[in-house]
Amino acid sequence: MSLSKTDTATELWQTTYNWLVLSGIQLNKKYCREEITSHPDYPALTSVSDFLDAGSMTYNAVQADASFINDFNYPVLAHIRKPGLEYLYLIENAKKWDVEKEVTSHWSGIVMYPEKHANWFNENNTIAQRATKKNQQYTVALIFIGSSLFASAAFYLANPAIIAFGFLSFIGVIISVFLLGTELGYQSQLAKQVCGAVSNGGCEKVLKSKYAKGLFGITPADAALLYFSTQFIVYLAGSLFPLLLQITTSVAFAGIAIAG
Repeated sequence: MSLSKTDTATELWQTTYNWLVLSGIQLNKKYCREEITSHPDYPALTSVSDFLDAGSMTYNAVQADASFINDFNYPVLAHIRKPGLEYLYLIENAKKWDVEKEVTSHWSGIVMYPEKHANWFNENNTIAQRATKKNQQYTVALIFIGSSLFASAAFYLANPAIIAFGFLSFIGVIISVFLLGTELGYQSQLAKQVCGAVSNGGCEKVLKSKYAKGLFGITPADAALLYFSTQFIVYLAGSLFPLLLQITTSVAFAGIAIAG
């Protein structure tokens, strides 16, 4: 069964992920996305079924009618068919059929649902979970260290304007790191929101534009990280070199071009 790309090319994996999480499966979101969307038949239903089989999950895919609604093991994925549009819709419990009438009125009769006490396990997913947890720990540690350094410098400087300068520099470093990570293939909700403020196409459109190629191998993400890191270091050293800090703040408006 091939689902409509116009609706499911970016959402089928997300629907599947939400369904499995509601079913009590410990699943790494990034791993789920990559495995399903990289399937040669995506967004066909086989991309989902093969993913479930890869984790040895026991489930049922049946065609039924409304009289069997209370017999399904919830949550279920219902196949919705509208004129020129087909997709899977997550239904959390039997009562949702009445609430979501606008959607479920187009139900084709096909549903997928896990068997009771079904589990999904794949060693690669476990490895991805560990990597994600480690990255989160590193991120928290770096933000904590950066925040501590910022607070210490703010205590010694005691100048609201300079402190604001240091705070913006610190935020610039954090966002630059996330944007650089997106450029390298790491997905971040914060980076998506930042890119979304620039372009409706999101990070992918921004980072694939002609402006993102940069000069001499240095991309805007690289330049932003270098600029804001240097600026933050100067802020931290401000208590020792006040003249350097004054000069830096006077030319800091050049960073507007990099941020843009």
